[in-house]
Amino acid sequence: SLTADITTKKEAEKIIRFYWAMVDLAVEDQEGEKEVENVSDLEYWMEKLLNIFMGYINRIGMGDQWSKVSDEVNGR
Repeated sequence: SLTADITTKKEAEKIIRFYWAMVDLAVEDQEGEKEVENVSDLEYWMEKLLNIFMGYINRIGMGDQWSKVSDEVNGR
């Protein structure tokens, strides 16, 4: 089985930036009315992924990285 445990702050920050990059691409697709593999409600799926990503990051004790990087990426 494949595992991809995050063990450092740097790794956590990379996966958080990856999530937000996916969000940006999903927004572009939704604004362009693009359908991705027969899925037109990307917002719903991105919220599901948010819960997965953020839940994992919090569970491994790196919630501060989530807040820091998310604020940075989203211009706060």
